[in-house]
Amino acid sequence: MFQIKRWLLAVTAATALMVASGARNAQAQTSFYGSASSGSFSISFFYDELDDYGRWVDYGNYGACWVPANVDRGWRPYTYGHWMYTDYGWTWASYEPYGWATYHYGRWVFDPYYGWVWVPGTVWAPAWVAWRESPDYIGWAPLGPEVGWSVSVGLSFGGYSSSQIAYSNWSFVDRNRFDSRDVRTVVYRADRNDDVFRSTRDVTRFRSRNGSPYNEGIAVANVERSTGRRVPRMRVAAVDSPNRGTGRQVSGNTVGFFRPSIRGSRRDLTTQIERRGGQIERVTPGRGRGDVQQRTERARGQSGQIERGRNLQREVIDRTERARGRATERQRVERSRGQSGQIERSRETGRSRSFEQSPARNVERRSRIRTEREPREVQRLESPQARRVERREAPPQERQHEVRSERGRSQELRSQEHGRSRESTERRGGNKGGKGNQDRDEK
Repeated sequence: MFQIKRWLLAVTAATALMVASGARNAQAQTSFYGSASSGSFSISFFYDELDDYGRWVDYGNYGACWVPANVDRGWRPYTYGHWMYTDYGWTWASYEPYGWATYHYGRWVFDPYYGWVWVPGTVWAPAWVAWRESPDYIGWAPLGPEVGWSVSVGLSFGGYSSSQIAYSNWSFVDRNRFDSRDVRTVVYRADRNDDVFRSTRDVTRFRSRNGSPYNEGIAVANVERSTGRRVPRMRVAAVDSPNRGTGRQVSGNTVGFFRPSIRGSRRDLTTQIERRGGQIERVTPGRGRGDVQQRTERARGQSGQIERGRNLQREVIDRTERARGRATERQRVERSRGQSGQIERSRETGRSRSFEQSPARNVERRSRIRTEREPREVQRLESPQARRVERREAPPQERQHEVRSERGRSQELRSQEHGRSRESTERRGGNKGGKGNQDRDEK
């Protein structure tokens, strides 16, 4: 009997544990996929989650603010991730571990001493950015702390406008690359923003949807025409952990974001940090002491830019001098070739003129030139038989000279014989003509 009771107690306990576990799983599943919020937390939750990725400062009138650490030079907010279109408009999906907070709550401000500073906020949005576009570019920039939000009014700029955002704070991409899965690989450097900014217009538009900001910005149809691809329409679901809240796809067309309700203000955050014994440095915006390492890195970066500019200038000068040297050398060569060509042409002209004076004189001149070029041994030959013997014993070059001299002599002899025959012909013709005239006279 006692054993039966023990068995019944064990079965009852196991059943109770299974029911409790099922309830917890159902609650977790509802929190992960279906709830509109990821719970409610004090603003000090930002300090607990972000302290490992940066440092906190008491930044003038803004109170407790956060400065990211270990970021690349030239880093800008909203560049390490990608854009997606959800039921809250254009939504930023960050690859950074702190992106669930810094890109969906609060605003950003750039300080010349500290770089980018995040000013915490309590309202979740798909992305707190201003927009600009042109037929070639799309750009966005973090909104400053001066920009407020209310459900009835929407964005309230006050005396601040998106045109007052510094050129270097914008991030521009080509329109056909706006849907890139890694924006930092296609975004333009900040030093190109001046020219791009002037060619774009402001298209910042926010409205309220179920009490939350809806980021319209760029028209989806225009993006699809520019990229030639359809933009997926995704649905936002609240998740129960910051590690899951980076815009990861959880099922089908559903993406998860960690979006808790935040209570308190930045002043409360400063007080809570101090009560916990946390370190927070009080600074004045634009005139803070700054971190020695950051100042050193900025100085190195500026000196590096100056040195790179000097090196580039030296390289341009060297290239110019080398090009001039090559051009000068080429001109000298061409000039010397031209002068030698002129001299050669003048010599040829003189020779042709001297040869054209008389055919007989040309023959005589050519034979004399060939005779002068012949070796002296050939000139001393008297009989043709001796010439033939010498020709067989002479080298090939001397034989050529000898052949040329014989040809010259034969040509001279033929020209002389031709001249004698012509003179005799003229005499016979003249006698005949004189005798005929005499016969006519006698008649």
